[in-house]
Amino acid sequence: MAGSRRSTWETTIPLSPRRKWLAITMATLAFVPAYWSLLAGMVASASTSAHVPNPGAAFALGLVLVPFVFMILAFLSGHPRAPGAVVKAMLLASPCPPWPAMPSPE
Repeated sequence: MAGSRRSTWETTIPLSPRRKWLAITMATLAFVPAYWSLLAGMVASASTSAHVPNPGAAFALGLVLVPFVFMILAFLSGHPRAPGAVVKAMLLASPCPPWPAMPSPE
């Protein structure tokens, strides 16, 4: 009976257009503060003014919010393996790769 096993993509129920737009809207609403926070951190770090907010705090807030965007999108869109999809998205969006760097040939 190993051949009769169906993949999870075949057994999922298609999303209604309302549910798709809800997932897109909620993920976008969660992404906007993360984007603006990262942008504020970049501008603050490039500024030469003495009265600049802490760029590290802005970067930290933006980077903390990004995984929540992935979670909202994966779970609201009804992904059959949402936790795994969130982990994969976070690894792909990570600034440093999870694998060791290749040594340069000398």
